Amino acid sequence: MIKTYTMFNKAEKYTIENDKNEEIFEIPKNTLSIDGKKLYDAIFSTFEKGDALKLNKDKSFDDLNDKLSTAIYNNVNEILNKIVIGINESEETAK
Repeated sequence: MIKTYTMFNKAEKYTIENDKNEEIFEIPKNTLSIDGKKLYDAIFSTFEKGDALKLNKDKSFDDLNDKLSTAIYNNVNEILNKIVIGINESEETAK
């Protein structure tokens, strides 16, 4: 199953919402601090073997004029995809 999330670029923070439009994680813009455990718990609490993850970028991101926000999205997306790969590879190895 593909788990779909959307990342938003808001005035004071970046947020990630689930497919029910519930905010499940935030990154404050004043610190850009990401709590890895909270991110993992928010995204992977319902993740199961064989699942995939898709992080959509909301239209609130201005790719041409806001390179920092685009880089934040790209980095979060890359981290999440690496975690997915790690989970799926570790479960395959455990067989």
